[in-house]
Amino acid sequence: LKQIIEQIRKYELIESFSDIEGFKKWASKLDKVQIKNFLSLDIDIEEIRELRHLLIDEDLLRCIDYKYKVNAISKLKNGEGCWDLFEAICTPIFLKSKNFYKDIEMLSKAQTARYGLWIIGLGSFINSPYHDEDLKLLVETLDPSEVVLEAIATVAANIDSIRSPYHQADMKLITTASSDCLQSNCSYPEEGLNNLAINK
Repeated sequence: LKQIIEQIRKYELIESFSDIEGFKKWASKLDKVQIKNFLSLDIDIEEIRELRHLLIDEDLLRCIDYKYKVNAISKLKNGEGCWDLFEAICTPIFLKSKNFYKDIEMLSKAQTARYGLWIIGLGSFINSPYHDEDLKLLVETLDPSEVVLEAIATVAANIDSIRSPYHQADMKLITTASSDCLQSNCSYPEEGLNNLAINK
């Protein structure tokens, strides 16, 4: 327990627990793999400062390649204004995804990680046959306006669109059309190209 406390202090995670009882409850649930992973962590805190709360995520701690995943996550520096969304990275389905490292690397190239984080932990997107190309479209779109990024992310993870034979054509149209043809997710009535693309 003493070594765990030392790591908690090293990575300035004391505030992650409501009180000493909260810490004890968390620590008492750790298995041998999780304890070993946490104690073996040696990344510089400055490399993971904004995301250090993920270091004690129980699902991430359970990963055999914990240190490698933490190192990959530390490359994400584009979370300004959306650091709270990074918990999506620690969803069990994404942690087990064969695309984990590739997706993190791609996400690190985005102007903002926000819209990738919306969908990165969703089974529909993870299992989509268009997963790689859609994430690439999201990251590399020439029009990084909010309405365009919202549209790409929403359609990329929509199961009805994914099952449609028009998914790829719709995604290409959304990324090349004027943003005036699209709608924000909270706009009504739902008439934009992106809403048509997910309409059954």
